Amino acid sequence: MPLASTLVHLQCLALVPMALSVSACSESPASNTRAAQAGHHAEKSPPPDETPQGHTPLPKTLESGRPVIHQPSIMPSPDDAPAQPRRTRTIPGTALEFTMVRIPAGVVSMAGPDGAATEVKVGPFWAMTTELTWDFYDVFVFNLDEQGTHPQADAVSKPSRPYIPPDRGFGHAGYPAISMTTRGAEGFCQWLSAKTGRTYRLPTMAEWKHMALAGAAGPYSFADEATIDDHAWTARNTDEATRPVGQKLPNGYGLYDVHGNVMEWVRTLDGKGFRAAGGSYRDEPEDARADSFAEQDWEWNMTDPQIPKSTWWLSDASWVGMRIICDDETVGEPSQRPATTHSPTQGHEP
Repeated sequence: MPLASTLVHLQCLALVPMALSVSACSESPASNTRAAQAGHHAEKSPPPDETPQGHTPLPKTLESGRPVIHQPSIMPSPDDAPAQPRRTRTIPGTALEFTMVRIPAGVVSMAGPDGAATEVKVGPFWAMTTELTWDFYDVFVFNLDEQGTHPQADAVSKPSRPYIPPDRGFGHAGYPAISMTTRGAEGFCQWLSAKTGRTYRLPTMAEWKHMALAGAAGPYSFADEATIDDHAWTARNTDEATRPVGQKLPNGYGLYDVHGNVMEWVRTLDGKGFRAAGGSYRDEPEDARADSFAEQDWEWNMTDPQIPKSTWWLSDASWVGMRIICDDETVGEPSQRPATTHSPTQGHEP
């Protein structure tokens, strides 16, 4: 083959790949669109409602390949309870704060002396959102609000120093105060009232049941008994010890631990006696209902070596504590003209 023809032939062969490349890049937009749509439809999975019958849809997964499990949190949140009026208070001489929430008036069914049900009207009043903790009871017992000064005479008797660790090693700061007698519980209320100018006291059985149920039909403040572990510390989810307050879901009024953790001292309907309400960490769920009440017996103070036995501490009742209420938490606040007229029996709206 002549040299010129050979060169022309080689040039033509070199141009063939370029022509093919130009041809591929110059396809029409319509062709590209159709190809993309075809690939898209080939990879698209059917929507959830088009899953073939007899097949269970797989859960969504994380990038790691593990399934995403949606589980509601049991930790308290501000949205867990309705917006009841609240007041945050400080004990004079300390930096300790506690919260009181207003409990509306209501009617609660209680068993009378003869066992027959009777309707009892209660409220309105204010209740502490948590069980009383050692942080507050220590101030009362050890005069921690008067450190560096001479204790002032407030005409309130105070407990003797405990001869054993009163918290039983369960925990102290943030844990419910336990093992006080009814005298100790009432003494704290009198002391706090003298310190603040507001009248604090223990609730009656009817008041306690009303605020524990928070409008629920009962026997618990929540509808599904199977979810009690989300609301209460009982023998089913503890290791025979109290737990820090406020770690479970609150009831409809914003009160924590009304079921379980520790029983709470209350007054009987006639005001002459006391009971412990609500069950504790050592009780089964069926004994931590809003109508669970226990009467103190000799075993609650059996191992106290003192003679006579202490009137302030219960040596063997590590499951009983307290919660305070107040008839009118707004005492001492600047008076405000009410927006609407209401009956004096309905209390003072904040």
